[in-house]
Amino acid sequence: MATQLQPTPVLYGKDANDVLEQIKKKPTSEQIRRAQKRNEFFKSIRKKGL
Repeated sequence: MATQLQPTPVLYGKDANDVLEQIKKKPTSEQIRRAQKRNEFFKSIRKKGL
């Protein structure tokens, strides 16, 4: 292999609970709508070839 593998960090205690709470959060319908609008905007930009 050309690259080295990095160890996976392991969280315990309060840090693990904080990460779990962030994972459980769901986006609101407003956030989803704005993300879809940005997605369409960036898809509409024509990319220049090299």
